[in-house]
Amino acid sequence: MVATHFWCFNLLLLGVVLPIISLVLIWISKAIHASAAYVTDDGITTAVLQICFGVYLFVMLREAFDASWWYCGITASVIAWSFFHIVCLYRFLLFEVTLRVV
Repeated sequence: MVATHFWCFNLLLLGVVLPIISLVLIWISKAIHASAAYVTDDGITTAVLQICFGVYLFVMLREAFDASWWYCGITASVIAWSFFHIVCLYRFLLFEVTLRVV
């Protein structure tokens, strides 16, 4: 149940909230005649998403398991940090498999 809640939060954040915020920031950058490249930088987006994931996981672990502060903090930090690394590894492996098949 906890994993399902995390993935629902993850998909809502990545599929709904992130595109809306990105569009608003791109419109603002066009209004002030700034380059959209500054707004769509992956480094900033990834850091903000990792912080959101970490905070959500920390609160979720505290509420669901009533674990200690330090355990929830360490667990949430490790999961939030490793999430994008695992996704990048998956993309690379998917690319390699596709390249070998074609």
